[in-house]
Amino acid sequence: MIMIYYDLLIDSWNNTLSVLAELAKVPAALVMKVDDNDKIEVFAKSPGDRNPYRLGESEKLTGSGLYCEHVIQHQTTLNIPNALQDTDWNDNPDVAQGIIAYLGLPIANGDESPFGTLCILDNKQHEFSASTLKLLQTIKHNFEIQLKLLHQQHIDDESQQQDELAILIRAIAHELNTPLGVGMTTVSVMQSQLDDIKVKLRDNSLDKASLNRFLDTTEKSTTLLTKNLNNMAKRITTLQDLLANDSCFEKSPCELYPIINNAVASFDKKLTQSHVKYHIDVGNSAGSQTICAPELLQQTLHILCQNSIDHGFDDQPDPQIYIVLSEYNNLLKIHYRDNGKGISPEHQWQIFTPFYTTKQSASCSGLGLSIAKRIVTQQLGGEIIVQPAKIGCSFTISLTKT
Repeated sequence: MIMIYYDLLIDSWNNTLSVLAELAKVPAALVMKVDDNDKIEVFAKSPGDRNPYRLGESEKLTGSGLYCEHVIQHQTTLNIPNALQDTDWNDNPDVAQGIIAYLGLPIANGDESPFGTLCILDNKQHEFSASTLKLLQTIKHNFEIQLKLLHQQHIDDESQQQDELAILIRAIAHELNTPLGVGMTTVSVMQSQLDDIKVKLRDNSLDKASLNRFLDTTEKSTTLLTKNLNNMAKRITTLQDLLANDSCFEKSPCELYPIINNAVASFDKKLTQSHVKYHIDVGNSAGSQTICAPELLQQTLHILCQNSIDHGFDDQPDPQIYIVLSEYNNLLKIHYRDNGKGISPEHQWQIFTPFYTTKQSASCSGLGLSIAKRIVTQQLGGEIIVQPAKIGCSFTISLTKT
């Protein structure tokens, strides 16, 4: 996720630098970034043939003699109108590229460590005005705010991942410990009964009643043990399915309306049994298409419907589900909502975590929504999020329109 934010950041900064270069009347505006290998690279740049620098181009930092090295080392503004007339700068590497005027400021990371520099450069003498310096200072300030937000997002993501991992570990332990505990108790009972039979057989005191009790206990224990082992195997298989990245379903251009309609129609029996009414509204988007595996999207909608039945409709006399399809530029969005009791804000960020559930029962494993998220994000290349709702719960599935 952080890499996606970085890509967006670079695009945004490139656009800003383009405007900056135009306003400052210079051929090049750059953001240079330092790394842990003592290198400095072109992180973002203004476009155009007059800009001699390329994105990703890097140089060794320490001892390079670059303008930016001075800015980073001293964490101060550097203003050089003409390096050719300055004995401290007339032989620096940028002069070889014809860059003789420089104005640069340091940029700090979100954790206050040096990120790099914001600078403008010219191939002729340039007395940078006070308004140009103020413009750079404003842009620097905005860039640093964005980096702080990105840094905080990284911290929040790591914290959430740790919380989700803790929930997952506890849940797996619970899911496996329960059938294992039953199995161990059952084996212990069977072993005790077997020891008793062996003693009676050795003492020639084994009668028909004792043998029948042993056989009855063994039969019940075997049934219980088989049931719990099968339950554990099913849980493990579900986990394997949850973590798998590949799919046997082929994706192709599909109209969404038939998929949505078929998904709800195939779930109609369960909805009817739970007295749930449903409404589908596709408006003018009936013919809209996306690249999709219909079976996977139907499975996702089934999970959402089942989630509403299991968690949302307690004490709801008139349970209803609404599915609305809409278009937004290059996106198709499936809006799913119910009129149930909803999801409290403190639970919303956790509901896609495997095994997370607020309703402990044999039928509610807490895996449904995590499977739905994996299907949508990993296999369908889309996004599923929880939307704030005054009544009931609301999900939005976003898919790319073809």
